[in-house]
Amino acid sequence: MGTSGGFRPSSAQPRSVTRDRIPIRVAIVDEQPLTLQMFAQLLQETPDIAVVGTATHSAAALVLLQQQQPDVLILDLLLPTPSGLAIARAVLTQHPATAVLLVTDPGSAWDPRSLLALGLRGYLTTTVSLDDLRAAVRAVAAGHAVIHAEASVVAMGTEHYLLTPRERAVLGLLAQGQGNEEMAVALHLSRRTIERCLGELRTKLAARSSREMLHKAAGCGLLDPALGGLPSPMGAQPP
Repeated sequence: MGTSGGFRPSSAQPRSVTRDRIPIRVAIVDEQPLTLQMFAQLLQETPDIAVVGTATHSAAALVLLQQQQPDVLILDLLLPTPSGLAIARAVLTQHPATAVLLVTDPGSAWDPRSLLALGLRGYLTTTVSLDDLRAAVRAVAAGHAVIHAEASVVAMGTEHYLLTPRERAVLGLLAQGQGNEEMAVALHLSRRTIERCLGELRTKLAARSSREMLHKAAGCGLLDPALGGLPSPMGAQPP
């Protein structure tokens, strides 16, 4: 976790909230046990914050929410099926009193403004400092929206498509006609990682199929017509 950073307010207006419960009740859902443990320990040591439960996968997250009804949910955006974004949308409809604070890796940047426009309350990267993590929890519990200062937005055409180097590499290989197994071998990744990456691409490009995803990618300049895809801008990375 970083020692610097900060938040900038989003354009979303704070919702009207009257807090009558102290401490702030927080649930944490993260696929990475080390990140989960670190966040839980740091927040549990904060007098005005109580960690009421944790989970490492989506199914357990839904049960946790139903049982604990937390004030704030710190949610890993990169959860596998159902995705973190799908869980976030379920929280918005089923548990509207719970403020969702999304967390993702710095290299997995989405468009924070689009996410907050859905009704989510915050966007952090895992490099957030302890002080900023605490501040974010307090802010969203009070009805404010926060974005970690390290989050970046890149405009492509009229839409915001923020793809990681890995996602760009997978997209390029998909355009060249390679299957999941071939992509896994080419990028030195597991087949599960490739499948998750394709799922994130479909979500980001709002596509229902690989064909539609490629069509949208080509339309906004994410594919190189001369090469039939994108050369990998990344070296081999572990899954």
